[in-house]
Amino acid sequence: MKEGIYTKVDYGRVVITLKNLLDDGGVTRNKLATLTGSGNNLVKRYYCYEDTPISSVDLGVLAKMCYVLECDVADLLKYERPIEAEGVIPMPDLPKQVAENKKARKYDRQPQK
Repeated sequence: MKEGIYTKVDYGRVVITLKNLLDDGGVTRNKLATLTGSGNNLVKRYYCYEDTPISSVDLGVLAKMCYVLECDVADLLKYERPIEAEGVIPMPDLPKQVAENKKARKYDRQPQK
């Protein structure tokens, strides 16, 4: 049986860009909270994302914000690619790795007698 080695892989991050959108559009957090029916604290968490990152987003809240601000989800979320750092392995070639794993599993199976 093979023993696995755990490695740290940096996949990058998704950033919420609501602050830029509201500041450029002249919409206040209070007005957005009122128009979306969300609480001020919720809008503040999305607005102040850099200060207090959130680990998951509510798709319903994003849909309401997109509707009110007349924008797309891509205007609210931005993917930032990882920066290579010492001790962090760059993202592996996943399709190639999956194909190799499937091939290896195929030959690992022994017919039962």
